[in-house]
Amino acid sequence: MIWRIIKPLLVFLKIWKEKKEEIIDDEIIINIPITVDTDKYEDKEPIEVLTEEIEKEQCEKVDIKDNLNKKNLVIFRIGHGLDTIGKETPKLDDGTIVKEYQLNKWIVEKAIPMVEDLGYESVIANPYDYEGIDEIKALNVVIGHINRITLEAQAKGKKVICIDVHCNAHQPNPKKIEFTNASGTVSFFWKRIVTDKNGEQKIQYSKEGEKLAIAIHKEMVEVTGLPDRAWSFDRSKAVGWNYMVLRKTLCPSVTVECAFMTNRKDLGFLMSSGGKRLCAKAITTGINNYFIAQNK
Repeated sequence: MIWRIIKPLLVFLKIWKEKKEEIIDDEIIINIPITVDTDKYEDKEPIEVLTEEIEKEQCEKVDIKDNLNKKNLVIFRIGHGLDTIGKETPKLDDGTIVKEYQLNKWIVEKAIPMVEDLGYESVIANPYDYEGIDEIKALNVVIGHINRITLEAQAKGKKVICIDVHCNAHQPNPKKIEFTNASGTVSFFWKRIVTDKNGEQKIQYSKEGEKLAIAIHKEMVEVTGLPDRAWSFDRSKAVGWNYMVLRKTLCPSVTVECAFMTNRKDLGFLMSSGGKRLCAKAITTGINNYFIAQNK
């Protein structure tokens, strides 16, 4: 009689114990990372602990060169904004129009992970389209943002450069955007001629900007296979120009005109996955070669 009462109770206790152990095991598998000192991390959530362990492992795999690259910051600016007047492709065969901002954004988004894979830090100066219709006013806002980032990074002992990514356009008729034969790639650094109070002309330019522009332009021509547009300015390698984004930034800056969005062949290249990747690769390799040369 007693056994009949006790037996079901023992069976229930056994099932309850097994179920409890199963739940505990699930919690261990899901929430507690392996080889973690729980006492050390008892005040943190398990997911934070796991993240710390992964980051620690990744840091241990990074070589000395990568650690040195962490001292360098690459600022990317996505050229223009979605609402900037005239900065767009001609109408495509299907009737659509692609904004230059979107083409530039695709290339920057490809370049960011490539740059960071080499150990460099990177940031997009205008990650969202807030440049607006008034191009000069908008550009001053973005330049101000670039300079704030630069000063903060330099205060931490970092070297900073800025890459202003664009796609070129040839528009003989100012009132009509159409496809033309103009093709190729070119990179610009800051340069201008000024006249002093004695009437003498002097050249002002960014020496580091020129080195960076030459390094990037060389790779853009070799990696993408696009025509070398610098020749149209009677100069190979790179071109000096007095663009605001090159003149007013507090760090060496380069404007990369990847290819012509008003050329059918160039545009097909820019819109292809391979084309965007090759532009990003060329820019990244140029950046890396520039910093390597600086460390010699």
